Amino acid sequence: MEFGFSDQASLQCVVVSPVYGPYAGSMDNEKKVEYQDSLSAYLNKGLAPFILCERYPKSVIDVCALILEDGGGVTAALVNCASLALAHGSLEMRGLCTAVGVVLSEDGSLVLDPSLEEERLAAGSCTLSYDTGRDRVAAISMNGSWTAPQVMDAMDMASDGCKQILAVMREVLTLRK
Repeated sequence: MEFGFSDQASLQCVVVSPVYGPYAGSMDNEKKVEYQDSLSAYLNKGLAPFILCERYPKSVIDVCALILEDGGGVTAALVNCASLALAHGSLEMRGLCTAVGVVLSEDGSLVLDPSLEEERLAAGSCTLSYDTGRDRVAAISMNGSWTAPQVMDAMDMASDGCKQILAVMREVLTLRK
């Protein structure tokens, strides 16, 4: 990839998972590439609003994530880990991006931070990245069939979960000092 001069950094997120070995999973390569590309795009969309790219002219900020195991909620885990890693690396940011997953079970109930089995059995899933500093959604990805009240309830549940994650992330960053 070739880049020219830019007065602000560009963000590049790449998510990969093993293609062989015990953590390779059961997807064929074409589906795995498509899955990795969708995770990379969501990670980029979730993190971009938080990074002060204007402070890093002529730069590319690379975020590379390797998924070794997926026990459920991998998209949210990627966002939380990447946000924490960028903050730990002292990259100037507007705040920490937190994310959480919610699934809509077959009986219509919502499950926060689902396991892989709960994700597989779900009628719908939602991953929400949240800007707790500004109290707004940074990015959202949904699939399945949801009613408007279910979407609102899922977003409320997810934003509360993100606030809890933020408290833990801040604690971890203060322990580092």
